[in-house]
Amino acid sequence: MVSLHRRRPVKAARASHTGIPIALELTLSLAMARNIWPSWQTQSLATVALAVVVVATSGHWRHLRPAPIATIAVLTGVGLLGLTTSIATQADVARDLANALRLCALLAIGLALGTTRSNAVSLARAILWAGLLDAGVHLWDFAMGGGLTVTAVSALRTEVSKSSVTEVLALALLMLGGRMMATGPLSTSARRAALATILSVSIATYFSRTAIFGLVAILVIASLLKARQTSAGSGPPLDAPRQKGVTSPILLITGAAAALASIVFVVAPPTLVQQFLTKAENSIHEILPRPASSRTEITQNYRSYESFKALEAFRQGTDLQHVFGRGWGYPVDLVVDTASSTSDTVRVSAPILHNGYLELLVKTGVVGMIVLAAFVLALMRGSLRASRLPEMAGLLGRISLGALLVMTFAMVAVRGVMNVQTFNGVMILAAASYGFAMSSRKEGDSWNRTSAASFRL
Repeated sequence: MVSLHRRRPVKAARASHTGIPIALELTLSLAMARNIWPSWQTQSLATVALAVVVVATSGHWRHLRPAPIATIAVLTGVGLLGLTTSIATQADVARDLANALRLCALLAIGLALGTTRSNAVSLARAILWAGLLDAGVHLWDFAMGGGLTVTAVSALRTEVSKSSVTEVLALALLMLGGRMMATGPLSTSARRAALATILSVSIATYFSRTAIFGLVAILVIASLLKARQTSAGSGPPLDAPRQKGVTSPILLITGAAAALASIVFVVAPPTLVQQFLTKAENSIHEILPRPASSRTEITQNYRSYESFKALEAFRQGTDLQHVFGRGWGYPVDLVVDTASSTSDTVRVSAPILHNGYLELLVKTGVVGMIVLAAFVLALMRGSLRASRLPEMAGLLGRISLGALLVMTFAMVAVRGVMNVQTFNGVMILAAASYGFAMSSRKEGDSWNRTSAASFRL
């Protein structure tokens, strides 16, 4: 009798699982993780395959809102109008088109997840697992590479070029999720604090301005948005007992994470910390388009020099190229080698720029920039609407809006959404928030009560 009594809660828990099936949830986390893939080509193929599975097994696929995907399709078409294969290599063109397909696949996954609120918690867990996978791989590489030394960190950043954006999203969920993240292995605040500490140390050891400042920006934006909505009555308020229960774990998690991340900077060599601070101070100069008069100046401000040559290439184009661009795969002529002074490679042309906006301006012209603006604004608007929804869907919407704002600024220096896998998690999250907003708007109160499983495998 005792054993039967113990088995019943397990059966009930399994029966109550809704949203994404466990297998699909874990697969989704693999697709969002960046550090586990040997190449962007492999991850892109896996992402497209996953999108087919997600859309095909979605019980609500007919309710997809395909506007974001259609916008990227239009942008892809604009880049094909000015295509000149005699200048652009076939490999560069193929890479740009493959990245466009990957982005459409990411959007399809997110939109399919956003068709019903029962997928929100599963999506949050998938983001968390993806962030922990990236953190685990990064910390292992970091330890094997020599740890906190200038040479080891420089080699890790240069050779591996890993991304920490998914880890930032995962840490934001742990810090802001409170009781909503207290499920399964995350049932206690101590466990969530331990995972937040792992993510914080991993993010700190990237010594990345985008990751550290981006995390702070997302936390501030999401918190202010929640406070404003609660005071205005547009968001579900928390009663006093529940507010106290949520605040304590959040303070514990945030405090543990901040303390461990700070230790990294305390024990790191002064030269390494000074390099980070110098780069932070030089951020504005690094992104402003300027010519360079020496090899040393190019090495110190290669992003600035790239941007200058990109604007020069745009101005030298014809009127038609100003409107529709020079086409996918077009390489900007840098004239001189802009590779790192410690690198054995020679880089005198750049089919991919650190400034994602200027790259699209050169390849797709003014029309492409207008389409990109419409795409990002649509996702921001959807995330803002989703932020007003109850529980996890609202939290994902707030984090999505913060992440999109960070991405908008980061694209000036860390490449654009069309040519880098850094923002994979952001795109899935933003598309899902857009889907939550559109679905809830159409179905009204009935959407908020929906809890039936929405995927079948």
